[in-house]
Amino acid sequence: MGARLAIKELPPLDKKPYSFEEQTAGFIEDYLGRREIRFTTSDTGLAGESFLAVMELAEVPIERASYWLGKAAQNPESWLNFMERMKAANNER
Repeated sequence: MGARLAIKELPPLDKKPYSFEEQTAGFIEDYLGRREIRFTTSDTGLAGESFLAVMELAEVPIERASYWLGKAAQNPESWLNFMERMKAANNER
């Protein structure tokens, strides 16, 4: 009985389909953020070079990383946004 009640209280599942490019950019943003490595949305930074290298290996024709990295950074569930929420919560104390 407790399990069913808990299931009812869970937030809805995010069923939005994500593209390979969006998933890759999100993973890079999360990975670098968790390791406290500066994340930028430029094509020439570590994240941009990493994104473009993955796209090249996957044979996905992408010339610029900034669009996808920007989407990753703006995602409400991104690591950057999580850290901002945590800072705000700590400042409220």
